[in-house]
Amino acid sequence: MYYSHRMSLDAAHRAFEAGDFAEARRLANQQKTAASDDATRAAADEILMRTGVDPLVIWMTAGAVLFFVLIVYFGLR
Repeated sequence: MYYSHRMSLDAAHRAFEAGDFAEARRLANQQKTAASDDATRAAADEILMRTGVDPLVIWMTAGAVLFFVLIVYFGLR
């Protein structure tokens, strides 16, 4: 048992370890909205942060797309 105060966070953590990030996020969101104590909300926030999209990946993808568009544009001139 990972979190002694909530069994559902245990399920979210097991889903995270199994690689089912969508299920882990779903369970953590449910627990965060239903939580009555700060410890549960903090644990749910941690799972949500660990399964979120990395901003670096977004910037690198945008940069790669921009680079591709520039190559195509100058290649067709």
